[in-house]
Amino acid sequence: MNCAMPVVTMNTESQARPRLPVGPCLRAVTVRHAANDEAPRSVASIAAIDPMLLVHQERARTFQLAAAALRDGFRMLRRSFQG
Repeated sequence: MNCAMPVVTMNTESQARPRLPVGPCLRAVTVRHAANDEAPRSVASIAAIDPMLLVHQERARTFQLAAAALRDGFRMLRRSFQG
């Protein structure tokens, strides 16, 4: 089995697309919030997120999923012996 890739020739300068010069934007730009966005009133109103709380929540969710999987497994095992 041959895994070699075909040889592709590179574009010459005449075939390549010309690049447009990039310069600074000369228009005045204003910040606008969307109508459905709620901007925070102040920095104090934003609650800090504790990273350890996120880790705890992740571990708790993992434990819940493992417990649910075990519970479903035991339930199927019990049904197989009953039927």
